[in-house]
Amino acid sequence: MNLQKMKQKNWILQMLKKLINLDEVTKLIKDDPVRPDIDPRWRITPPREVYTIDGIAGLCVAFTNSIPISEMDLVGRLHTGNIAVFYTVWSKEKGMGRKILFEVLDIMKKRNYSKYITLSPKTEMAKRFHFGNGATLLQENHESYNFEYK
Repeated sequence: MNLQKMKQKNWILQMLKKLINLDEVTKLIKDDPVRPDIDPRWRITPPREVYTIDGIAGLCVAFTNSIPISEMDLVGRLHTGNIAVFYTVWSKEKGMGRKILFEVLDIMKKRNYSKYITLSPKTEMAKRFHFGNGATLLQENHESYNFEYK
């Protein structure tokens, strides 16, 4: 890894933050183009977490016992589980969505979840993003895609 990439990685790690404050989450998700209607309080109530890289990128993850196929399926779940579901990721700068996804994925892998799945909108942009980042299409649902990261 060259020096510039190491500096950028260090900056990202320093700026990556798990949000637990409702006001911070509310402010961050105003920019969420993927799932803007999910309540900010729900997003930070365990078993769910919200991450940001300095307000430039955001990612929300829920921990479930099965793979959700829709937003309604996701928010209607009561139980925690061993599957990390990335249900929204966005960024204001090119490349930052990828960076936050992989940084949070590294955090999740240290916790040893059994699967790392997305609940992605059924769009070409989502397909390009996840295929371009090495995910495999696990299943196509009526309203969404589930991609898996290894």
